[in-house]
Amino acid sequence: MPLGLAEGPAPGSNDSYFRLHPQYIGENQTLVYTVRVDRHAHEQRFVIRLANGPVAPCEQIPA
Repeated sequence: MPLGLAEGPAPGSNDSYFRLHPQYIGENQTLVYTVRVDRHAHEQRFVIRLANGPVAPCEQIPA
């Protein structure tokens, strides 16, 4: 993933946002965004990656 693709809040900040810069997404690439929520620990984690070519539809996993 290009380092400039996504930009988020400063470390230690309570802000929750990210900004994508689409100019770093190449032709025939697919943006993949996944979220993991741990309700017991009150945590949310997300991952942003680029895949070459198309990707399969997401499959939701019940918590």
